[in-house]
Amino acid sequence: MAAVPSAVLLVRHAMPDVDAAVDGTLWPLSDKGRAAARALGRRLAPRLADGVVIAGDERKMVETADALVAEIPTASTRAEPRVGEVRRPWIDDGDYAAVAVRYLKGEAIDGWESQQAVRSRLDTALMGHGDGRAVCVTGGLAMTVWLASMWPDLDVETTWRDLTFPDAWLLDLERGQLQRIGF
Repeated sequence: MAAVPSAVLLVRHAMPDVDAAVDGTLWPLSDKGRAAARALGRRLAPRLADGVVIAGDERKMVETADALVAEIPTASTRAEPRVGEVRRPWIDDGDYAAVAVRYLKGEAIDGWESQQAVRSRLDTALMGHGDGRAVCVTGGLAMTVWLASMWPDLDVETTWRDLTFPDAWLLDLERGQLQRIGF
């Protein structure tokens, strides 16, 4: 069994090119989102070098991971479905943020993946990295759910609402520190 990583770097995907007529899992990055992910990759380069960035299997996540490592020849990426966004139906009534906050505060939302299931699949994917670190590109809800499971005092509503496209948070498991390191 692989050792638990000493640190986990979670990256929220960059801004996609949103098209309500297309399934959100298929949205590509916008030009601005791709540029922002490349810029974040340059800032995070020492943490990404010689490593593998795992990304949820949504197109915007894979493209964010690819953009992060575009200028780092010793880094690579791979899709990992277990680190994808919370599985949920599309919300078309403009009330997505309110429903998302209720979910993050623990309310079971009909059709939404349970927080326990999200935590379990991310734990399985992230905790198997024995090279000292795990780097993951995911969605904002999944990221917030998992961080809250590791950092119980996290204000989930503020954290989620304040996430940018892209954003990066480092959880140092050895020191017990959580730090926002890139946005």
